[in-house]
Parts: sequence; C-alpha cells; structure tokens
Amino acid sequence: MAAYAALTSLVTTITIDQNPNFFPPSATKLLESLRQTALFLQQFLEGDCNNGATHLEARIADAAHAAEDAIESNIADQILSGSTVQNQNGSDLLCPDLQKAIEAMDSIKFEAIQIKNEEANVSHLQVPKTPIPSASRPIEKTNRMVAFEDEKLQIMAELASSNPSRQVISIVGMGGIGKTTLARNVYDDKLIVEYFHVSAWVTVSQGYDLGEILTEVLSSLTNQERNKNVATDYNYLGEKVHKSLSGKRYLIVLDDIWSLECWYSLRRFFPDNDNGSRILVTTRMSNLANEICSFNLVMKFLDENVSWDLFCKEVFLQESCPLEFKEIGMKIARNCKGLPLALVVIGGLLKKSTMGLEQWERVARDVGAAISSDPDDPSMEILSSSYAYLPVHLKPCFLYMGMFREDQEISVSELSKLWISEGFLKPVIGKSFEEIARDSIKELVERNLILVDKIGSSGRIKSCKMHDLMRDLSLREALKEKFLFMVRGQNRDISHVANAQRRIVFYQSSLTKDECHKIFDSLLSSSPRARTLICHDVITLPAIVPILLRVLKVVRRYPYGEFIPGFAFQSVNLRYLDVSDDYWDRMSDFLDKIRNIQSIEVHGPRGPTLAPCHLWDRRQLRHVKFDRVVLPNVWPRKNRIVLENLRTLADIINFGCGEEILAKISNITKLSISYNSDSDQFPYHLRNLVGFKKLESICCFGLNRDVFIQNFAFPRSLKKLKLFGCRLLWEDMTMIGSLPRLEVLKLISSFEGPEWNPVEGEFSCLKFLLVRSCHDLLRWNADRCHFPRLESLVLESLPNLEEVPLDIGEIPTLRSIRLKYCSESVVVSVKNIVEEQESFGNVFLEVKILDSLFG
Repeated sequence: MAAYAALTSLVTTITIDQNPNFFPPSATKLLESLRQTALFLQQFLEGDCNNGATHLEARIADAAHAAEDAIESNIADQILSGSTVQNQNGSDLLCPDLQKAIEAMDSIKFEAIQIKNEEANVSHLQVPKTPIPSASRPIEKTNRMVAFEDEKLQIMAELASSNPSRQVISIVGMGGIGKTTLARNVYDDKLIVEYFHVSAWVTVSQGYDLGEILTEVLSSLTNQERNKNVATDYNYLGEKVHKSLSGKRYLIVLDDIWSLECWYSLRRFFPDNDNGSRILVTTRMSNLANEICSFNLVMKFLDENVSWDLFCKEVFLQESCPLEFKEIGMKIARNCKGLPLALVVIGGLLKKSTMGLEQWERVARDVGAAISSDPDDPSMEILSSSYAYLPVHLKPCFLYMGMFREDQEISVSELSKLWISEGFLKPVIGKSFEEIARDSIKELVERNLILVDKIGSSGRIKSCKMHDLMRDLSLREALKEKFLFMVRGQNRDISHVANAQRRIVFYQSSLTKDECHKIFDSLLSSSPRARTLICHDVITLPAIVPILLRVLKVVRRYPYGEFIPGFAFQSVNLRYLDVSDDYWDRMSDFLDKIRNIQSIEVHGPRGPTLAPCHLWDRRQLRHVKFDRVVLPNVWPRKNRIVLENLRTLADIINFGCGEEILAKISNITKLSISYNSDSDQFPYHLRNLVGFKKLESICCFGLNRDVFIQNFAFPRSLKKLKLFGCRLLWEDMTMIGSLPRLEVLKLISSFEGPEWNPVEGEFSCLKFLLVRSCHDLLRWNADRCHFPRLESLVLESLPNLEEVPLDIGEIPTLRSIRLKYCSESVVVSVKNIVEEQESFGNVFLEVKILDSLFG
C-alpha cells in the first residue's frame, strides 16, 4: 500500500540523510522524533488491527510524503546553492516544516493508538473477517469444466489410492486459474461420492474463523442447516467434528486456504482412521502446499485450443461461432493468456451483449479493461483478494511491478535495485537489501501473483513475469492509491490526472518529437515532487527532470536521440540511474552533487568510459555497471572513503587490484573484468583478489595465460565463474577445480588443447557446467567422481569432441544435458547415456539437442 511504502521510504531517507552539514542540532532532534513516529505507524499497519486503519492510510501517506519533501527539498536547495548549515541559517526554516509534519503524524498516531486499544478490548471475540459460505453439498451448481480432465483423473486417483493413512492433497495456482472448479467437479463426481462415507466442503479464505469453519464441517456432515446459536468455542466444536469423523472414511475439502496457522489449528480435529481418509485443499500459496501435502497438483494455464473451446462454450453455448466473429474471437481467447477466469468473464460479457464486430475488436485490444469494467462482478473479487490479502510489506512491491510492459521478462536483479532505490524495503537484521528483495520476489511467486520466467544457472530465479490480469490489477490499485502513474496511448492533456504523482512511467513510442516535448512539459511541470521517472522508447529526452527525483531510467528508441536545447540536470537526490552513454555524458560532471547514488548502469555502443573520480566517494553506492569503464589510475588523496555497500562492479577494463582498491571495495559480491591484448605488460596485482572475502561471481574476458598463471588467484568464497576468450590450457583447470564453493562454471572460448583430464576431488560443489567453443577439445575423460554434484551440463559448438563419457550419466544429481552444434558422435553418446539410465529406472534425466553439426 502507498501508506506503508511512504513510511518505509521516510525512515530510509531519515536514516541516510542525517548529515550535520545539512541539519542544525534542533532539526536532528526533530528528525529522530519523526522517525520514531514513522516506525510506530509502520508496526501499526503491519499488525492485526489494521482493518480499522483504512481511513487513515491516505493521511499517513500524505503526512509521510510532506515530511520527506521537507527533508529532501532542504538538502537539494543547500547543495544547489552551495551553502551548508555552517555558513548560513536558512536551514532553520526546515524546522517549522518538520514540526508541522510531526504534528500531523502525531495526530494520526493518537488515532492509531485508539484503534489498537478498541480492538484489544474485543480481541477475545472471534469475529470472521470475511463471510464464509455454507458448506453443505448442494451449495452451488457444479461448474461446467471443459478443461483439466486429466488433472481431475489425477486428483481422483490420489483420493482413492491404496495408502490407508490420512493424506492431504492440494490443488495449487493463481487466483482464477480454476482450482475451485476442479475441486468441485471432483467432489461432486459420483465415484467420489460413493467411495467416501462422509464428506464436507468449506471455504476457508484469508479472514478465517476456526469456530465458523468447524461449524460448517459439522453442518455438512450431519446434513443439517447451520444452527446460528451453536457454541462457537472451536475446541468444543473440534471435538464434535473429531467424533463425527472417527471410524469413517471421509473427504474434507478446504477451499481457498491461505495460512499454515489455520491448517495447524484444524488438523488435530481430523483423525487418521487408517482407512483412506483424505483432505483436499485448494490454495494460492505454493509454500503452504509443499509444507502440508503429500501430493500437489500445480494448475497450468490453458493452451490456445482449450482456451478457444472454453470461450465458445461460454459465449455461444452449444452453437458454433459465426464465421465473421471467429478470427477476432480467437484473438480475444488468446489475449486471456490461458486463465479460465478471464475466459469465463469475457465470455459472459459478450454473451449478454448484442455487441457487433467493432465492439469485439475493442475488447480484443484490452481484455483487462473489459474484465475490470464491472468492479462489483464477483469474479473480480477472486483476483482482487490476491492483493487485498497480501502482507503490507509486499503490497508496494506488487504495485511497482505494474510498470513493466505486458509479457515483459522482468529481471530480478533490476527489480531488486529499483525496490532498494525507492526505499520501501524494510531492513532485516542479518540480511542485505538484495537478499530482502529476493525474499520478497520469492514470496510473490509462492503466492502465485507473479510467474517464474527463467531460473539462472545457480538455481535462483533470474527473471519473472506477470499475467496480464495481475498486471492490470496492479496498475488499477496503484492508480487508486496514487502510487504509480503510467502514461500510455495518445494522452494529450494529462496534467489533471498526473498532478502530484510521485512515480511516473512514460510509454510513448508512437509519438513524434514535438508530441513528446509537450507531454513531458505537461507531465513534469504538474509533478515537481516526483521521485521516479521511467521513460520507455522515447525519441527525445526531457529538458529538465524533477529536482527531487531518485529513480531515472531512460530507454531510448534509438542509440542516440535529440536533447532539448537547454538540457539541465539537477536531481541531487538521485539513487538509481539507468541511461545511455550520450545522456551520461551530459550529466556525469554533476555526480559530485549526487550524494546518495546507489545504482548506476550506463549502456551504449561507444568505447570505454572513464568513471569520474567523485563517483567513488559515494557511500551509498551499491551497483556500478558500464558496457566498458576504466577506473581512475590515481585516487585523490581526499578520496579515502570505503564503499562498504558496493556489491556489483562491471565491466572494468584492465582491472588493477592494488591494495588501495581492495581496501576501498572489499565487500563486492559480483565482479566483471576484461583485459586487452597489452594486459600482460602491466602488473595488475590480481593475486589480491583473494582478499575479497564476499566475492561470489567473477566474469573475466580476454585474460592472458601468463597473467593467469603468474598473477591470478581466486577467492575461496567464489560460487560462479565465467571465463570468456581466455587463452588457457586444460592443465590450468586445477586452479579452478580446487575452489571449495564453486557451483557454476562457464567456459567460453577459453581453453585450448585436445584433452581434458579432471582430477578426482575437485569440483566438489559444481552444479552447472557450460563448455562452449573450445574447438580443440577431442576427449573429456570424466566420470561421476569428478563432478559428484553436477545437475546441469551444457555443451555447445564443440565440433571435435568425440563423446560424452558414459559414466557422466551415473552422477546421482544430474538432471539435464543440453547439446548445441556438437558432433554426431557426441549426440549418440548422450543418447546411450539416456538409454542406460532408463534401464536403471532413472527417468528424470532430461536431454535437449538443439542442433547437431550433421543435422
């Protein structure tokens, strides 16, 4: 939510901006008072009593924003004017602004305390947060199911399996994917009805009440109407449920369960009668299903053919689709992206209407808008509840993801940097912000709000995606909460809706340069206190960006576009910068005024960039990535600041790791370096690399063998190593194989010689191995002892390799082999490995042969 994000951002700003150069002692005391109030309100929103705080959220956000504006505006004014607390008294004007913000926050805090006290007085009462429907078998007509027949058979087979112990089975997936429909079809199937002695269905939902749930189970088991006067003590009710189920083969369906706490409170009332009793749960929470269930069925999106069948049945019932509507109808079905709920809602909308072809085309252009056109539609509650039931610390993360394009592959690395720079990730003791961001992404995946797109070679999520309807939900809630404003389409007059926006995303690839100028002027003049500006596919750049900006990302339509005359850059509060090198040239000299920069990424086709010296005294710096950058040869004497937060440094040309560099950036975890043909003429002190105790990933390009042998040493902390274009021999591999924590190794045009003889005892933790374009390699004499934990093997462009050793298939952890542009004999050897493993009962080895040299 916007209120929680505003509070967390305020606390972050106060924490990193308490600089005596900008604040007199009186203001410092006010800042600490403000921080304590913000922390209290954070905890209030995180607590169980925040249901009564809805009316406070807008006020909390406004007050937190006002306080942050006062702090950062004061600092910006002092930096741009060249004045400080020591040489002028103007900063005393900050105190009244802070005092006003504190008064507003204290007023809200007082109301929050009252709400907490009121809810504490009634906390002994169990009041359900959401209504729970009746649980008797005929509560609703069985939903028509045109898909998931195979899944239905799987669930029925598990329910009727020969295992006598009580089993918990789950159906898992995002909201609207058909979990409840599938469960209902299974529950009502005649064979299941006859197989179990008794059965009960109850919808749990997020705001569950144990007494209500158990009452519903009892009502269903006894085929009696609910007695509203029955005792609601859940222990008493639980004992009655236990007694009713004892000795019987039962089926209990817990539909839409959200928390492990709920399950652990209920499970003791469901006896294990050792007679094949079953509990079937539907949930959006993958982690919950993995924790409690013996069998999980993960629901998948429908393919195009099944989507079209479902769409036609919803719109035309038993009739066929008219020919003139078929093409546009198939497009609508495809744009639902395989989500049954979307197909059903759109189908019902079109079925009720007398819309013609033109209206159908409008629906096809924006399925999400058509679905959300009726916010009171019960179907929309299914999607909206996914956001409504999110913990408050995840809501800003989810809202932020709406800014990415439809179907865009979202880099986890980029997303993490953006979240950190925005300041709405709450610190966790013992974890870096990058780890907190990854945990948040994992939680959103486990809740089936976002989808895993790619898994990296290290086994972590590399990129993710959003279903279109989830993205529409994110944008709709973000607009409602004034969290994010997106400019799309041919917007001409947007100042009335963009007013005072703090995060602006600009998509205008179809506009001319003049049209872009006008929209930029209108957009930015109406939002002078914007903190985020992200421009995609722009043909030109804004002349002036907001002074308080902290995130700037400009993706150009062309490598070089036009700057508006009079271009100026004055965003001294910038934390995140992602631009092309021509933009960088215009603003790099201004970096000495940007004190809290955290992440810089500069990309472009030109040659090496010289990183300015004053970049390296920015204490908050976390990630630096250029296409090619040269570090200063000499550091200024005054530049002795240690960059404790720096994690990523790429791509450094002829990186020299002297003692001074090691001391300055000792906490880096990711390093990308490259060397030119003259690199062996200079002493780069690469043995000092062992001093980077936290370094986990190195990418090295063009390293000379003499330098590698005489002047290179890897830190023992290394987990990932990529060598590209290095001229090494296979006998040099021992230096790499002895690394105790190495999990990922990528060798690209880096080793020469006909034979690789691994040494037993090396590569003890290696999980992923890529060998590409090592054209001299003829024989690879390896077996299971050389790579005991290998999971993935990728061999590409090895035209002379004779075979993959048969013993490689005996590695117990091996799950995949991928070949591309390898010899026919290598392909045959891998097929032999698969055949042998299948004969041993190993059916888990996956092989992909993309192309072979001989077809």
